[in-house]
Amino acid sequence: MSEREDRVKAVVWSALAAAALIGHGWLPYALFAALGHALLLPAAVLLHVRGAPRRDRGAVLATAAATAAAVAGMADLVVPLCVLTGMWWWTLGKMCAETGILPRAFGLVTMAGAVLALAAAAVAPTDLLTISHARIGIG
Repeated sequence: MSEREDRVKAVVWSALAAAALIGHGWLPYALFAALGHALLLPAAVLLHVRGAPRRDRGAVLATAAATAAAVAGMADLVVPLCVLTGMWWWTLGKMCAETGILPRAFGLVTMAGAVLALAAAAVAPTDLLTISHARIGIG
């Protein structure tokens, strides 16, 4: 498989995940939230394959964090999702910025997103259990 094919596949899987996560606003929430988070996994695996030759431990950590974030997202858990997404994005961003597996600018933007995700976890109300509770005003 070529590097170009890897990029195209990662973009397609990520776009499908984004479409599902955006679409859940007007479609059955649980189905599309689960689908959107699950569809992030193929992109995470493709990024793992690209990163492993240059930084194997970072690639494993990023893939494990992505998997945990997908599970937390499918379970609709706000704070764990923010923490795990922040960990995933920080690890991936740092790896991209330092090794060049993806453009350095992508790595820096991803690291900034990680900081925002971790900040969101820090300021989330402690009684907010799930995203669906926030959507319907429970909590």
